[in-house]
Amino acid sequence: MNVIDFVQKYLGEHKVVRNEVSVKICPFCNGGSHKDKYTFSINIEKGVYKCLRGKCGVSGSFSHLCKEYGEQSDATKEWVEGQKKVKYVAPKKIETSSNIVNNYLQLRKISQETINIFKIGQHKDSIVFKYFWNNEHVFNKYRYARKIKKGEDRGMRRDKDTKPIFYGMDNTIKNEVLIITEGEIDTLSIYESGFHNVVSLPSGSSDLTLLENCWEWLKENFTNIIIWVDKDDAGEKLTERLIERLIEFKLFTVDSPEKDANLVLYKHGKEKILSIISNAKEVCVNGLIDLSDVEDKNYSQLDRVPSVFPEVNKQLGGFEMGMVTILTGKNGSGKSTYLGNEILHFGSVGYPVCVYSGELPKIMFKRWLTLQASGSKYLEAKYDNTMGEEIYYVPKQIKSIINDWYYGKFKLIDLRSGIATDKQLLNIFMQAHYKYGCKIFIIDNLLTTFFTSNERDLNIKQTIFIAEISAFAKQHNSHVIIVAHPRKTQSNVTKEDVGGSGNITNLADNVLNFHRNNDDEVSKRNCNSILEILKNRELGVINKMVPLDFDIRSKRFYPANQITFLNRNTGWEKS
Repeated sequence: MNVIDFVQKYLGEHKVVRNEVSVKICPFCNGGSHKDKYTFSINIEKGVYKCLRGKCGVSGSFSHLCKEYGEQSDATKEWVEGQKKVKYVAPKKIETSSNIVNNYLQLRKISQETINIFKIGQHKDSIVFKYFWNNEHVFNKYRYARKIKKGEDRGMRRDKDTKPIFYGMDNTIKNEVLIITEGEIDTLSIYESGFHNVVSLPSGSSDLTLLENCWEWLKENFTNIIIWVDKDDAGEKLTERLIERLIEFKLFTVDSPEKDANLVLYKHGKEKILSIISNAKEVCVNGLIDLSDVEDKNYSQLDRVPSVFPEVNKQLGGFEMGMVTILTGKNGSGKSTYLGNEILHFGSVGYPVCVYSGELPKIMFKRWLTLQASGSKYLEAKYDNTMGEEIYYVPKQIKSIINDWYYGKFKLIDLRSGIATDKQLLNIFMQAHYKYGCKIFIIDNLLTTFFTSNERDLNIKQTIFIAEISAFAKQHNSHVIIVAHPRKTQSNVTKEDVGGSGNITNLADNVLNFHRNNDDEVSKRNCNSILEILKNRELGVINKMVPLDFDIRSKRFYPANQITFLNRNTGWEKS
């Protein structure tokens, strides 16, 4: 079944523009919540489909799409334009090669025997590569029979309106591994080396219409295909296109020390060609890897940044790279203040931190963090006339030392708009990671982030953002901590209460709840606050509590009843 027939039978209303068939409603996403139209299209020439909706983005080969509907694609379809068949003409009759052609090819290490087998011809000062299918001469390709100077045109051309097919088809053996190269001389080079199942494209990376003509020949005769094209940018793009088009085959690629196969033959000889072929690596399905290839690490080898609090490390195992932690708690419970303690510790142990503080102005954020960095033993008191009582501050000399220590350890997002969009945060995080080496990323808090998704439901917007953040953490081996308020505040907070959707905590690896005890709870628990671990994906720890006390002067938390821990060194004192 060809594309037009398939669309008319299964996909309904559509329009055809040149070689593209656009369908009114995408069969995968149905246009999304906004019922977008004409986002799904099938390219007749390339045999691939794609939906342009960002939330969908589905893509694949037309043949696979047909299989989904129980149909067989007609990959040998004739190119349809105005409902007329393309009529190919016979190529020019070509003389046999002369000494000019033979001598040039022999300089390229191609023997006279190989030249004769491929029936290479000559026209004026050009080599003519004659293409045969079942002994019928159907196509000619020309190039100059001499060394080409850098920047000079190679004289590449083909006879007009002739049928493009693979070069060397008639010399292949059925049911053997087939190699596809980018040029005829590369095919000759591989054949010369003793591997005879090799063909090349008629127009390099510029035209793959031959696949339509040769599809049934490929399907009937071959299962395994090695792609060996030029080792340059154009070759990389061609490899991607061939993989996309030949996805139904078992595909392999090679690792060549030279730009093309002929240079390998010329510089290294036949044995090197055969060695490269024997070491070809299978092309994996995009996004799919073999479990045996995954690096095996035990838990103690995982990249983790420790918490400043020993009991948190015991219960949580530290903050593992590639993960996302949700920190929740009622308003005024001390979430941001607790987080300041952790931020200082992360920076002090060599994990640079990038912080988005959507609630605290940058001056207040730094003042609070500097109080925590100083600790109460360095603070001094002075009377504040407005408040009518003493306040604590960091002396100028100590503040200067701490400020110098901050350099390179902490980055604070500062936007003129005052509020960051989800896209801005991801972009800045990525730049902070690559340019400054940031490994820990803080979002305080989720409500101060503007979501750009077209979805109307806030819960869906938040879910999409958390999924994107999770992907960022994994791809960049980082840890992201997000402060998110619970929906209800009258009773104890559970992970189901976080944000607007349960998907937020489902996507997160850790969920922590910070709770400030009331007077009754202080007397029962003998501590000021509780950090509760509601979820820990790695260790499976749930509902574990870490009791903490609080020093109001320095805004430092410390393990309950361990007053000596209050005066811990945050790192700047060593400097």
